[in-house]
Amino acid sequence: MPLCAGGSSQSPPAAIVPNLELGSWELVDFDGATFDWRDQDGYQAAFAALAAHMLLTRLAVEGQVMRVFVYHALKQALPQLEIIDVEQEVSGLRMIKSEVDIAAMQAAIDLSERALHHVLATVAIGQSEKQIESVLIQALFAEGADDLAFVSIVAAGENSAHPKPMLAPTIRSNPETRCFFALAVLL
Repeated sequence: MPLCAGGSSQSPPAAIVPNLELGSWELVDFDGATFDWRDQDGYQAAFAALAAHMLLTRLAVEGQVMRVFVYHALKQALPQLEIIDVEQEVSGLRMIKSEVDIAAMQAAIDLSERALHHVLATVAIGQSEKQIESVLIQALFAEGADDLAFVSIVAAGENSAHPKPMLAPTIRSNPETRCFFALAVLL
């Protein structure tokens, strides 16, 4: 996940990107310096290069998203850097939706519901959660999903009571068994 620092008249914008993400990062058409790093070399040199490139004294971040190693690397490269958590402000902005946003969300809901109805019509006694999950994923893509926003969850019986159920390898054969589905798609 890239770290971007906005520019000013004294410091042009810059980003630190893991080398393995560099190919997709280039598609963003970022207008600034990019410093990449590899696991085998470590990330500290990229952060030191950012510190030499920019006159950073303050940085606003999403506190719930910022990785711990990024915090420590920034503080090592820029000891005087003030890191400000703007999670609330960013979350508030995410709540504002345009008509286009709402239409896209509704399209994703409609697609998900069609896929779920297909799966529910095909669930049979004797299927495992893994088999049902496979049908669900296929149905989501058949309905037009571009990707999954998170790993779909299919849980049945006692397993459905767990907050983060693991797919059970056992076969569910009780016709009274209840199923729980959690899914989200990207269009």
